Amino acid sequence: MMNIIKKLWNNRRILRSILPTVYFNFHYLPFSQAIRLPMLLYKPRLLKMKGNVKIGGG
Repeated sequence: MMNIIKKLWNNRRILRSILPTVYFNFHYLPFSQAIRLPMLLYKPRLLKMKGNVKIGGG
């Protein structure tokens, strides 16, 4: 049990950024893309959710 708590504590930054990452992806991307979580945010600060995001490939 203690080992699990230590692992969670060591990954607290990652765990803290999961909800904003999910919110950002579903806000800006179509559902089929957002479900794959193509953008992972590190230390997110979502102040204003305005503008567009364009993902190009090729």
